[in-house]
Amino acid sequence: MPDVYASQMTVWRCLGVWCYMRVLVLYECLVLYECLVLYECLVLNEKFLRNRVLSNQSLGRVNYTKWIFVT
Repeated sequence: MPDVYASQMTVWRCLGVWCYMRVLVLYECLVLYECLVLYECLVLNEKFLRNRVLSNQSLGRVNYTKWIFVT
């Protein structure tokens, strides 16, 4: 006679492992997405600041008010 309880526990264990792996994958995707967004923001902000400083320096002076406001 097959042990129904043992087979049910095996199914629940497999389901638990599957759910855990799905949550782990979702968490990793969210962390990677957050890192990507942060990286893009930093890169775009750096380019914006560099262009702003270069344009200010091309006028012969650095406008510190704009620099502080942008940062």
